[in-house]
Amino acid sequence: MIAYHYSFYFVTLACIPSTAIAAAMIPITSAAQGQNDFEKAKLGFRYSAKLAMGISLMLGIVLFIFAGPLTSMYAQSPEIAPMHTEMTKALMIYAFVTVVISGNGICSAIQQSLRFAHYAMTISVFREILFLSFYWAASGISMDAIYWSVNCVNVITLAVNLIVTVRSVRTREKAYPPPAAAV
Repeated sequence: MIAYHYSFYFVTLACIPSTAIAAAMIPITSAAQGQNDFEKAKLGFRYSAKLAMGISLMLGIVLFIFAGPLTSMYAQSPEIAPMHTEMTKALMIYAFVTVVISGNGICSAIQQSLRFAHYAMTISVFREILFLSFYWAASGISMDAIYWSVNCVNVITLAVNLIVTVRSVRTREKAYPPPAAAV
């Protein structure tokens, strides 16, 4: 469990920029919607998503490449040193999920900005139930299965989140008047 838990700290750190971007996006896009400028809000959604995904992708690559040196910070004590290889493997597997977790955060922020926070909350509950189910099933197989189950749950959640977010944007878009034609 040490390899599972400690390695994920780095993923959590790598997701901080996208979490900050998502949090900053909510008031900006909400203000645009308050001005009846849904095109500006959509521009904010796209810009935030691209920026968060780009940063997360770069940080995920860094985590993958430097997994060994990063996890060696935890392997300094004689009790943990034998776990270094396992922790490195876990971090290399988790590195793939940084973009996915960031995508889930952006989708959640978009839903909140669109006043569909109940969708974001429901998807979060769904994710936790799915996580517990996958974790339970994977725990009977191997630690590798547990590592990959984390990735699978986040990918499934992102797929659901994307579908709900796209539908939410389309629903709100219908409520706004079309942009004024250029004169």
